[in-house]
Amino acid sequence: MSKSSNLNVYSGKVALPTIVFFLFLVFGYASLWWMFQNQLLPIWLITGLATFLAYGMFTIAHEASHGNISGGNEALKKWETLMGWTAASSLFFPYTAFVVIHLEHHA
Repeated sequence: MSKSSNLNVYSGKVALPTIVFFLFLVFGYASLWWMFQNQLLPIWLITGLATFLAYGMFTIAHEASHGNISGGNEALKKWETLMGWTAASSLFFPYTAFVVIHLEHHA
């Protein structure tokens, strides 16, 4: 399959796996917080698991910055932005600034 035909297969489609991944990450953070509050896991393990969740959240922010989650569907654009803001906030950086800087990186 050529690169251009491969792009056509995925272009303009809602990234449902990414949305499910985002929900998994949010559930993961909530679960870790609950486990921390109830002292069910040692802090070193919670920190290690949170690192993997943070990597996933960066992936969500990255995909949202490119508009890849909504697939160009205007009705889903606000949800994509909300996902981007949620993901970026979990990493303590402003989503709007990330979008500008990241898209400049691709220019």
